[in-house]
Amino acid sequence: MELLKQIASDLGLEYRSGKDGLALMQSLTLVQQADNRGAQALEHLQTLEKNIQATQGILGSLESFLPGALEDLVGAATGMWDGLRIILCPEKVQRQEGQVMACAMFPLPLEVRIHIYSEGVGSRLGKLLGLQDVQLGNPALDSLVIIKADNPAAAQGVLQDRQLQEALIRLYRGWPTAVLNQLSVRASIGADRQNLLALLEEMKAVARGLGR
Repeated sequence: MELLKQIASDLGLEYRSGKDGLALMQSLTLVQQADNRGAQALEHLQTLEKNIQATQGILGSLESFLPGALEDLVGAATGMWDGLRIILCPEKVQRQEGQVMACAMFPLPLEVRIHIYSEGVGSRLGKLLGLQDVQLGNPALDSLVIIKADNPAAAQGVLQDRQLQEALIRLYRGWPTAVLNQLSVRASIGADRQNLLALLEEMKAVARGLGR
């Protein structure tokens, strides 16, 4: 947790603990739910804020009975970084500590429901209902990731920019845990400042390529 605090400080993000930290982690859960529930999960980021506020209210009631009980149990960070809203949450991967889920939220959702992920990650996402495979005609990218969308033609239009495709190649080669949906791009990495900054730079390049 101390390492996450330091990383948040270095990046100019706000570190939140207790009920605020748990509420922030809940917001990331809602973003992840969009993988399987589609755009209906979060039609607008205002919905995300409402869910955060609701969770804060519930946890606030809990803290009134157990003052300070949540402060040392969980922490997360958020804030604006180069025009993107960033969420950093601690994560355990195969019982290993020191992992962080880094998520860059798009200012507005994409016009098409889309998912891009490495094959190994896809096995953990479950069945993506109503989505079809998309090929872009770029062998380097098509062989690296699985792309699914509810409207393949629209997705091909969104992803046709070559600079965007190069950014996606760099992202998924460097961080195979990355997942992109219509709301965000995220990845699980070790809590290392240099690696995290490199990841955020590639996430930013992808977001810019998507017009976000």
